[in-house]
Amino acid sequence: MDPKEFSVRLGQEEIGRIFNLKENLDLKDLLVTYAPHYQQLGWALVGIKSPEGLPLELDLGQPAETWTQQLSEMGVDQSQINLGIRTGKASNLLVLEVNKGEGALSLDQWGDWRADCVAEMGGCREQHYYALPLETQAPPSYFLAPQVLIYGEEGLLLAPPSVEPQAREPWRWLRPPWETPPLPPKPAVWQFLKEHIPAALVKPEMKSWEEIYRIIAPHG
Repeated sequence: MDPKEFSVRLGQEEIGRIFNLKENLDLKDLLVTYAPHYQQLGWALVGIKSPEGLPLELDLGQPAETWTQQLSEMGVDQSQINLGIRTGKASNLLVLEVNKGEGALSLDQWGDWRADCVAEMGGCREQHYYALPLETQAPPSYFLAPQVLIYGEEGLLLAPPSVEPQAREPWRWLRPPWETPPLPPKPAVWQFLKEHIPAALVKPEMKSWEEIYRIIAPHG
């Protein structure tokens, strides 16, 4: 065959597979870059299979060199791998995932609520990261607030550089936590949580010894 007449034609399926493979490889490289930063912050990490959202048997709490080989052995034929963070007391984190339209407006009515540590996805959603004080009860995770997802106790959050399965858009840091560490929630955040999380989901907070002593002291 004349070489000039020889051509290789790729179908749409093959082209899509090539781009998916590259995307997965790039994402794995980013995981290796981001995970150690999160480990230093004391955040509990989970590898997540996308789009199913199932946790993987991948111990991201170990040093990167111990799990990168396992990550590689999973192969490019595996589904996309995302990086999850356990919120609440596991990482001392509260995160509000906010629709930048109605969600932000529903929070604005309570005052200044925005965090210093923020991630963004597709220009339409933001994650606001807050550090939970050690003595503070972690609020429960709750996903029925108006255009706001509340990641508190027992929450599992997709963090940068994860790709949102439905939107196919990556989460990226606007102000990363290793440069702008999360601060405690502002009063407006607590007011919003009190308004929208059903009281039945909130566990009674244990009183401090000082409070208990003030109650029992008059009774000898």
